[in-house]
Order: sequence, then C-alpha cells, then structure tokens
Amino acid sequence: MKREVMSLNFGKWMTEKRRANGMCQSDLANILQVQQHTISRWETGETSPKLDMVEEICRTFGAELILREKENDE
Repeated sequence: MKREVMSLNFGKWMTEKRRANGMCQSDLANILQVQQHTISRWETGETSPKLDMVEEICRTFGAELILREKENDE
C-alpha cells in the first residue's frame, strides 16, 4: 500500500485527489455538504478545513488520516 506524507500542502493534495477521482469542486462540495466556494478556498489555501472535515475528506478519497506530534527539532 502506498503511503503519502501529508506534511505537504493539504489543499494541493485535495485538488489532486479530487481530479484523480473525476470530480469537480461542486461534486465534492455536494458530498461534503458545503458550498463550492468553500472547496475552492481550501484548495487554494485561503482557508483550512476543521479537523472533522479533514477526516471526512480523507474518508471520501479512501485515505487514512494519521496525526503525530511534531518533534522539537522539526
């Protein structure tokens, strides 16, 4: 199973996953029950989804969210 490191930009990851699944922003917005401009703002990094929504986005794309504490020297 391929592992993806999520320290990268979440919006970019979300955009890539959405496109890979053949979805437009409106499709994802309907699934998540948010407005299309909310998806746009998350993807551009203008705003960030709350953790419960991040979990739902991950479930939508069949990804697992794993949180870890950041080391002091990172």
